[in-house]
Amino acid sequence: MKGKSLSYFILFLSCFYQCQAIADVKLSVYYNTLSPEVKDFFNVQVRKLYNNLAPSFSLELVPNGLCGMDFLSPSLTVKCPNGPNEVHVNRIHSCAVGRHSEKDSLEFVLCSMGSDPSNDEDTKKCAESVGMSWNELETCFNGYSGFIFQTANYFRTSGINPYIMKVPAVLFNGHLNSTLKNDAITN
Repeated sequence: MKGKSLSYFILFLSCFYQCQAIADVKLSVYYNTLSPEVKDFFNVQVRKLYNNLAPSFSLELVPNGLCGMDFLSPSLTVKCPNGPNEVHVNRIHSCAVGRHSEKDSLEFVLCSMGSDPSNDEDTKKCAESVGMSWNELETCFNGYSGFIFQTANYFRTSGINPYIMKVPAVLFNGHLNSTLKNDAITN
């Protein structure tokens, strides 16, 4: 059944592409960085979709997942379900996505999710393998820019209606379509 649904999903996108109506299709993937389900989703679904149909849609990556912000603390703290390490890795991804092209960002995220995203040495290798400067990323995620990128992703995620209850979440042209989302995630 999973293969059948993926086939329908790819057929759906292919039809739009062939009809030249897909030029305006934007897929937005909201994710966290330390979930095994999200890693599997990127390594199987996103990789396959991007390899097969990349020129026919735009892909937006939003690394925030189900993280929240503590507005009552004096330092405005980000809190994630998987703890401070997830905050750190989400911030690295936020910097990569915020400062680099769609293609480079996706290649970085795919590499990171294909290794151990919580290991900075692995993440550094991924950054360098796609031509990103690790020093630039490190300056970003340790500084104010990283906090700004991460905060922007929090507000983008929290502004989705209906609210995202599970990640990964896939939006189609800014809308959460349960049927297409389930097909995109489970196949």
